[in-house]
Amino acid sequence: SYSLFFFHILSHIIVTPTEFKTQGMYDTLRIELSGGDFFGECAANIEKVVFWKDREKIRTALNKEFLMKALETGDSFASIYRLIIDGTPTYYRFKAARAEPSGRHIVIGVSNISSQMALEREFEAAQQHSLTYSRIAQALSQDYILVYYVNTKTEKYVEYVVNSPDYTFKVRKVGERFFEECRHDIIRMVPAEDRDQALMAFDKENLLNELSMVNTFSISYRVNLNGEEVYANFKIMHFEDDSHIVIGVRDIGEQVRFEREYENARLENVTYSSIAKALAADYFAIYYVDTLTDRFIEYSSFEEYSELNIEKGGEDFFNATRNNIIRVVYHEDTEVVSSALVKENLLRELDNTGTFTLNYRLMFGGRPTYVSLKATRMKDRDDGRYIVIGVSNVDNQIRREEELSLAREKANRDALTGVKSKHAWLETEAEINARITASVQKPFSLAVCDLNGLKYINDNLGHKEGDRYILSASEIICNTFAHSPVFRIGGDEFVVLLTDRDYEHRDALMAELASINENNAHNGGVVIASGISDYMPGEDLSSASVFERADTLMYRNKAVLKDRKV
Repeated sequence: SYSLFFFHILSHIIVTPTEFKTQGMYDTLRIELSGGDFFGECAANIEKVVFWKDREKIRTALNKEFLMKALETGDSFASIYRLIIDGTPTYYRFKAARAEPSGRHIVIGVSNISSQMALEREFEAAQQHSLTYSRIAQALSQDYILVYYVNTKTEKYVEYVVNSPDYTFKVRKVGERFFEECRHDIIRMVPAEDRDQALMAFDKENLLNELSMVNTFSISYRVNLNGEEVYANFKIMHFEDDSHIVIGVRDIGEQVRFEREYENARLENVTYSSIAKALAADYFAIYYVDTLTDRFIEYSSFEEYSELNIEKGGEDFFNATRNNIIRVVYHEDTEVVSSALVKENLLRELDNTGTFTLNYRLMFGGRPTYVSLKATRMKDRDDGRYIVIGVSNVDNQIRREEELSLAREKANRDALTGVKSKHAWLETEAEINARITASVQKPFSLAVCDLNGLKYINDNLGHKEGDRYILSASEIICNTFAHSPVFRIGGDEFVVLLTDRDYEHRDALMAELASINENNAHNGGVVIASGISDYMPGEDLSSASVFERADTLMYRNKAVLKDRKV
């Protein structure tokens, strides 16, 4: 609906207006119904009824010379401004048009567009929210190098490579039998010590059982790529009410080289947004921060996080964070977290490295819980003015890794002597054999040592004395080969892996051991039979052949020493 003004305009005389109204609300403004000087009265009324921010714009628009010139170049002219209605700025639109070809009269219609403007603002806000979430998800997925999208029912999959300049996905490979190919690759590329846990994690039944309890979990293990050992992390995410999973692979390194990409492969109805959303779902809280104003918004849908009573948004992110650290961070971690989240420190780290990560503990239900914080700049917006900070729960992962580390350390250490165990030697053998196969093994020697007289001591003096004898022998071997790993592979048998410095001086070290034997044979000390053999590239296809030669030489030396008294 419009309030209509009909004017008789003469080029050099005062305009006489007539007003036609259709809205009672306009009465509250007390505008003249008619008069002798339209433009003069308009200028006076602008100061009374137009919102102050719009006065200059509407004053220009209702200048007679400006308006007449605008109508000369077009059929009509329009402008949006705000009137003060009942004390509230309300959006109106006026439109001016010539009433006849001669141009002596114009009509100006004024309409209330506040509802339309409100809808447009809501739509713009929704679009901006969607765009912001997409950008956040993209920023959070920047450290993924490979992404797999797998149909767990058909086992068909798409492998994506992430382009580092703009972090977009491109198809690299399309396959039919994901779990079968996974098993084949693990056997071929994963070291023996990590192989069982990798095979268990990517067994289809185990994987689906795990995802039925939690929507996302991760596993880390080593992969042999081009003769180099790389530590990779695999994060597996499940779409709710869907048969697809997303697997993100990160921290593989620059040595990964991709041979080709499939430019025109079908995406099987997978879009970047769905993948990015799955990757971002790993974070139970996401903060979107304007580093110019320090204003922030929190995105979170996890109930456990709500118990911390963290602000959903505010005017000063870093000040709010400083206050919250004292309340919610485990006391042993408050100092390091407080220092890291000082604005200057965080921005300097982002300028230097592009991303910042920190593991620490939050207090959930009175229990310290490990979380991982990751911060990154939104490089596609205002030169990195905005940053995204994601917080994820990594408690199970870190505690599982600590348990595995302790178990591995225990398995690799001989309980009596403290040197490396037979289990550790088997792992080392597998690593040597892999390097020999890849033709990247550097020179080494194996020294095999066996204790003379241990059975006699156990039988006649008891096993406690036998243990002391073994400890003394272990100390001699470790002191002699001070720069080499020593393994106890049997009750009275040790093997030493000589590389670098000890390898260069191996003859002198063996002579030193022989001298110790000579002295101990006369004074009742420990006597150690030994033999050493060098790795011969091109002839030795595994470490076993080197060991066998050293073992044979050890038995010859044992025969020489058999008459020595213990």
